[in-house]
Amino acid sequence: MKETNNRDRFYKYGEAIVNAKLDVGAKALLWHYAYTYNWTEGRRSFWSEQQICAHTSMSTSTFQRRKKYLEKLGWIDSK
Repeated sequence: MKETNNRDRFYKYGEAIVNAKLDVGAKALLWHYAYTYNWTEGRRSFWSEQQICAHTSMSTSTFQRRKKYLEKLGWIDSK
């Protein structure tokens, strides 16, 4: 039952990403965060900036810009 709940949370978050009025790069970063999030324990992943950039095909400057943009909009919290 718990696994279904986690899957449901992932799908609801995914639906929010799809419907968000964000550029494709910001959505790609959110999808990466959703995919690597530990839904069972409610903890974010510990991927490094370099790993995220390689996985999403973003430069580090683009990653930083999009990350700050998503933080400003309240989508992510890097603390």
